[in-house]
Amino acid sequence: MRKTTLVGAALLSTAIGPARPVLAGGEYLASEEPITLDIFSHKKLFVYDDNWPIELATAAASNVTLDAFNIMLASDDTPDIVGGQALKESFNQLGLEAPRNVDEIYAILTEFRAQVLNSNGLKDEIPVFNREWEEMQRLVTMWDGHTSGADSHNDFYLNDDQICHDYMENSVKEGIKNFSKWNAEGLIDPETFTQGGELAENQPRFKWLPVGEEIAHKTQFFENLPWKFFTRGTGLETGYCFWGFDVWDEAAGKTEANWSKIRAFTVIDAQTNVPPSDRTVRYGWVEASHPRLWTNSRTLATFKKDVAKDLSYCSWHVFVKKSAKGGMDHDIMAEPSRYENDQRTPPAWRQPNIDYQELVYVIRHLAIAGKVLENPAYLRRVKEWQLPACPWEIDSTTSRPYTDEWAFRVSVALVRGFYWLHDLPPEEERVFARHHLLERTRQTVDHLIKHANIQPFLCNSHAVCGVSAVPIPACITMRGEGAEAKEWLDPSINFLSTSYTPWGDNAGRGAEGPHYWMSSTAHLTEAANLVRPNFGIDLYQRPFIQQTGDFPAYTNSPDTRRAAIQHRLGDPKEHIQFVFKSSPYGSASHSHGDQNAFCLAGFAEERENHIYIKGDTTEAYKHFNLSETKVQREVHFVRDSYYVFVDINWLYQANGEYDLGRPSFRCNVEKTGFPDVGPSEYDGLAVSTALHVKFPKEKRHRIAILLVSYSMEAPKRVFHFLDDQGYDRDFYFTDADENAFKITIQKLAKA
Repeated sequence: MRKTTLVGAALLSTAIGPARPVLAGGEYLASEEPITLDIFSHKKLFVYDDNWPIELATAAASNVTLDAFNIMLASDDTPDIVGGQALKESFNQLGLEAPRNVDEIYAILTEFRAQVLNSNGLKDEIPVFNREWEEMQRLVTMWDGHTSGADSHNDFYLNDDQICHDYMENSVKEGIKNFSKWNAEGLIDPETFTQGGELAENQPRFKWLPVGEEIAHKTQFFENLPWKFFTRGTGLETGYCFWGFDVWDEAAGKTEANWSKIRAFTVIDAQTNVPPSDRTVRYGWVEASHPRLWTNSRTLATFKKDVAKDLSYCSWHVFVKKSAKGGMDHDIMAEPSRYENDQRTPPAWRQPNIDYQELVYVIRHLAIAGKVLENPAYLRRVKEWQLPACPWEIDSTTSRPYTDEWAFRVSVALVRGFYWLHDLPPEEERVFARHHLLERTRQTVDHLIKHANIQPFLCNSHAVCGVSAVPIPACITMRGEGAEAKEWLDPSINFLSTSYTPWGDNAGRGAEGPHYWMSSTAHLTEAANLVRPNFGIDLYQRPFIQQTGDFPAYTNSPDTRRAAIQHRLGDPKEHIQFVFKSSPYGSASHSHGDQNAFCLAGFAEERENHIYIKGDTTEAYKHFNLSETKVQREVHFVRDSYYVFVDINWLYQANGEYDLGRPSFRCNVEKTGFPDVGPSEYDGLAVSTALHVKFPKEKRHRIAILLVSYSMEAPKRVFHFLDDQGYDRDFYFTDADENAFKITIQKLAKA
């Protein structure tokens, strides 16, 4: 991956900022010679008048005079400007006649998309867009529909004493049908209805999908940005702003001219200002001593003096009696056993989850009591708990892939012991503890970045909680003891300052229910309490976190009721399920949603554009290895474009060399297929290359491969993340246009 420079958010083609006129003399000139253009512009509240003072001043400054008329019938002599949009120039360039009806408008838009080169060099220009999404729905007027009501748009109205509404009219339905057709053919900007929202925070936050493994950027320079999210260090003036991104080629000193779509937002007054500190300077004033999470060396010394004077200070005596002393008598915990048959069940999952939360408490409470009281007995007992837990198998039951909730808690327990006991001899124990904490942190971070892929895929609740739970406390603790800790800590802090929360809004509302809200909020507050004293970044000032305390009051209702009707439950092909849900308030756990809603499913119907094939070669492989129990290859063909293979190994051959990335491979060849093998016929051709993926010896393993084939003239990018914490493995995919699909693969224990 080459180093890149991020060219960040932009207003038009200048820099971030609201739209402002340039007031220098001559800057408004649109024509060297005076010209006159016809204009037809008729608004509901006013009729355009070319004698308006501002129009006369504009004409003098620009050399363009607009000659208005306010009645227009369709004819060959269409005015130069209609409703503010220049027409004749574009038609002349394309060799087209002015349209006379809807069919001709459609033909012109199609021709425009086919002929006009976008800034990326491709013929994929979008001919219809509007900043105001409400204006786009008025396209139905071309099919005799309308969107006006008696008192406001999209309202009821009277027609011959009958109460009517636009949405019930056949003409509007016909308009929507054609609007959908135009949208599917790429004639309408797909982001019309998602852009232009008001910011609640200033500085604005930017997120984008990666371009391969490169960093994307545009126009105003923000150098050496390593992640696919970014918060500008200073705020913007109020106004309407645009931004986009492109890859910057340092060698060529310019962008690659593959511009993203332009996005828009509005900066308003009275917005929250919570910038993340500059990662290049944020460590300059941070203390290097231990402890450094719950307290630091100075505040700890003061607290020790206060407790020495009065054991009831801050209820210290209660803490020692009820929290610390319990760990002195509690049996040391053992590493958990595997699930029976490696199949997770709620009881088998729940008890270790509780146990390892207790592991966190015991180590933390004993360490605090030992350090404050300078009690050797407490400190010895902390080590008796901590050191045996360090070498627990990182690829076994407390690994992140096996059960991430267990892994998070074990990591946090090791963090608490490591930072409280950091200055205690012997050195060998400190090195031992740091090594195992580093390995566990690396495993979690590797998943967050490479597999959960939280930079482009934000809505993964376990992964988002993992940012707060592990890298924040672990990397603050290990800061200064290796480059990796800082390498992992910086994106974690910036993620919470920029992208969090991906499923909430500025009013504190979330897309998940109260149980997951409670878990994620607990992890977040722990992280916020560590980031604020160490780096001066107050995450509590962000709008979502300010407001989200009210969220459970609306969703954690004891009155939620469900009724279900099941028909032929034992036969998937005949099964019909109807589930009805009702509550006056809200929902529980994951099921945050509308009340009095129902879900209807049945007949195990195949998903649209999804073909599934499975081949079983177990018997063939048993010929060589009698211990083989199952050898299968599954193939999912999705959206007529993408192949997902599930197999036990992978051998792939191509007529050319592979470009290998960390989680990916690419092979660019002019033609596919294998020629004959005669030496004279393959002389000078690319050598066939084999890509082979293997696993270390295990009782069972599987690999999932996504294959995307495309023309060299129209390359495709598909991003993915893995959610493996449920009873299945879910692979989520999305392309650059944010068309998403999911493949669910049963865990082997269930098969």
